[in-house]
Amino acid sequence: MRKLPLEKIQKIKKLYAQKLWAGNYSADEEDQLSLHEIARRVGVSFAAVWDYIVGEQTGMSKKQYLDYLAARHGFSSWKEFFSQRLQERGFSTKNKYQQQLAQDRGFSSRHKYEEDLVRQQGYASRYAYEQQKAKENGHSSLHEYHEKLATRKGYKSLYDQEKARLKRRGFEDPTEYQADCAQQRQQQVQYQELSNLIRQKLRELGESQQWLAEQLGIAKSCVSNYAQGKLIPRQERLKKLYAVLGISRGTLEDRLR
Repeated sequence: MRKLPLEKIQKIKKLYAQKLWAGNYSADEEDQLSLHEIARRVGVSFAAVWDYIVGEQTGMSKKQYLDYLAARHGFSSWKEFFSQRLQERGFSTKNKYQQQLAQDRGFSSRHKYEEDLVRQQGYASRYAYEQQKAKENGHSSLHEYHEKLATRKGYKSLYDQEKARLKRRGFEDPTEYQADCAQQRQQQVQYQELSNLIRQKLRELGESQQWLAEQLGIAKSCVSNYAQGKLIPRQERLKKLYAVLGISRGTLEDRLR
């Protein structure tokens, strides 16, 4: 069971008791949103709340209990049930759902949200948290712990699990994935470079984004996206943007060389 400060444990149980009293939560049927709401209010992970509520009450492991709930809804496994729930809510993957949860809680990414959760539990980082979990489960290293988790999920090794994960995302092997990551990092640099360039030139000209939008014949929201580093216009529009701002012609890649 995850170790939490006594104050947080008491708050979890108090919120749970309030939901029982109000009739918004049934001890017989788990409502994931209710558990997530408690986790959000207390500032801990969903798994930690589960440990101190459902785990204590049922004596089941999390996997056993979730499979039990899935069976009650007519599904052969929790994975199948959860996939159906995601589709009903408009999410194609678990990752997209978790990213949306992070954004709903005010975080720019799932990674930052998870880092915040582990820090609230007293860990310096997610890496430190995972190291502690590995130690608590009797493993000599974090790699050994991850290998064990992979085999529990039915994979031959951690490497096979990673290959399967990448394949689901459309990559044939780790090399292709790494090349895509490098391309995305370069693209992000280009986006930021264009953003800086637009802001600098508008300041020099004493003009606004609205003015630039009118000169280009596009919506101000498009210019705003360019200026914030969210988008790069297509080549023809990029050339026109350079001309309007008085920049010598050439692609953004040329300017970065």
